Amino acid sequence: MEPIQQIRDQEIAAIEEFAAKRDSMLAEIRKVIVGQEKAVEEVLIGLFSKGHCLLVGVPGLAKTLLISTLAEILHLEFNRIQFTPDLMPSDITGTDILQEDASTGRRKFQFMKGPVFTNILLADEINRTPPKTQAALLQSMQEYKVTAGGATFPLDLPFFVLATQNPIEQEGTYPLPEAQLDRFMLNIEIQYPPFEDEVRIVMQTTSVGKPSPGKVMDGPAILYYQELVRRVPASPFVVEYAVSLSQKSRPQNPAAPQFIKDYVEWGGGPRASQYMILGAKARTILQGRFAVSIEDIQALAPSVLRHRIIPNFKAQAEGLSSLDIIARLLTEVKPSADGKPLILARLSNLYLKARWVVEGIMSGIHRSRSKGFSVEFEEHREYSPGDEIRRIDWKALGKFDRYFIKEYEDETNLRAYLLLDTSASMDYASNGVTKFDYGCVLVASLAYLILKQQDAAGLVTFSNRIESFIPPKARRGYLMEILRALEEQRPAGETDVGQILLEIAGKMKRRGLVILVSDLLDEPDAILKGLRLFRFKGNDVIVFHLLDAAELDLPFDGNVLFEDMEETSLKVTADPQAIRKTYRKVVEEFVDHVRKECRENSIDYQLLPTSTPLDHALVSYLGWRG
Repeated sequence: MEPIQQIRDQEIAAIEEFAAKRDSMLAEIRKVIVGQEKAVEEVLIGLFSKGHCLLVGVPGLAKTLLISTLAEILHLEFNRIQFTPDLMPSDITGTDILQEDASTGRRKFQFMKGPVFTNILLADEINRTPPKTQAALLQSMQEYKVTAGGATFPLDLPFFVLATQNPIEQEGTYPLPEAQLDRFMLNIEIQYPPFEDEVRIVMQTTSVGKPSPGKVMDGPAILYYQELVRRVPASPFVVEYAVSLSQKSRPQNPAAPQFIKDYVEWGGGPRASQYMILGAKARTILQGRFAVSIEDIQALAPSVLRHRIIPNFKAQAEGLSSLDIIARLLTEVKPSADGKPLILARLSNLYLKARWVVEGIMSGIHRSRSKGFSVEFEEHREYSPGDEIRRIDWKALGKFDRYFIKEYEDETNLRAYLLLDTSASMDYASNGVTKFDYGCVLVASLAYLILKQQDAAGLVTFSNRIESFIPPKARRGYLMEILRALEEQRPAGETDVGQILLEIAGKMKRRGLVILVSDLLDEPDAILKGLRLFRFKGNDVIVFHLLDAAELDLPFDGNVLFEDMEETSLKVTADPQAIRKTYRKVVEEFVDHVRKECRENSIDYQLLPTSTPLDHALVSYLGWRG
């Protein structure tokens, strides 16, 4: 399986900047367009995916106004073509005109560009013109060029086609051929506005003055973001889900559900899968995220598949629309087993991994970052007029002959110590993800979440000695310091968890939350002694016990050579089948013993096989905070 596309650091910054620009775009659009949030989002997705959109809605729903407003805020050239039955292909693409050179008197044909030579083209009521004229758009939509009179003329980029259709009046119309329908990435349905929005529309459009949206970005920026969309990671299991939806929408496919075979004449082709992934990537960065999720595919599937799934006569007779079929398809076609741990193993950027996990859940908790009046002293700062005199440190005045103010940390602020076991045993993997890699992403995700909540996070890595110690802080940019330390760490050395916990407890000057991430392959009583010391000092403690699935089940067959990962000279050959029952019992007793002792000492314990989605661990942490 190929590695997932990587995002460079400058592209991470660009995505964060793009999310801010998206907010600005929406703010400017809302000056003119009331409501229609879903349609606006999908139009932006189409634009930044380098796709084209079909807008379907009755007259008077501001389809043209939406497109012209979009062109205005993006500083793009905009043309509108009103498609009529007598419209000719040359009326769209342009035509050769006989011109006479005034100086020489010679005559020659010169190509006069048609309205298709623009950035945003609105093909209004495209189904009112014959197929021959409709087809004139095909080459420009697919190849971004026009061929006329034996010559080829490139279109200016970006180039974006939005075609509208009136779903009510069908007399004298020419339904778009499937080949041309397939060129449109999204079929966007424009709905009637709800009551409150319609009141605002009437108030806004019947008053004096016209809102004027401002410019947000230009053509070169759009081209950059269109390329950036393609660099957004889409994991194999997300791609497989999109392809599965397309394939199972085809009645000819033996794997298609029975209702597809009963009600569908024709399903989505490969272009549907491509557009679901591209659209999901655009939706991802429009929301300031860094990796595509299953939810992105599910959100876009109706608009991508609506014009590609053709109901048969039986479906029409029973009143089933393509949207009804798509809704059922989304219910019956499930994503494959969660592959997040494997996906994360193929992503190189630890910051991206942390964002991936944290953004998979709602980080809704928030603690005050204001300085309090109690608990613990945090820092000195110089006195400023207006500061409370009772907070002056008089001892500091006597020592430095300057006034200093004491500031205290509010009791709701959290100080978290993230302890990661980096001994050689953490390098084991039976499923492609080592315990160490899993632990690194878990710690990075916790650090990201803690610092995002404006709490303090620190890092300790250890084997049989402390490898690195970064004290907890909440300052800006501290996350990158923690992530750099994690990325520089490699699993090595022997395990001595119990002794190291005692050493770390001795180094901790202030109480907080201790989060231990380890496989706990040490004497359990020694480990528990260290954990109890943290509790004795007033710390809260969470233990994430990482084990590979093979360490829990011993699933091997035949004679197997087992090698100690910390003492490589220690090897033993055994028949797993002969010892499996006893082995599992010993492991179960060990886990139960640790869990019981943790519970009795008010320590939160969570067993995490490395096949467990990492967001489950984050949910456990959030449950503790809640």
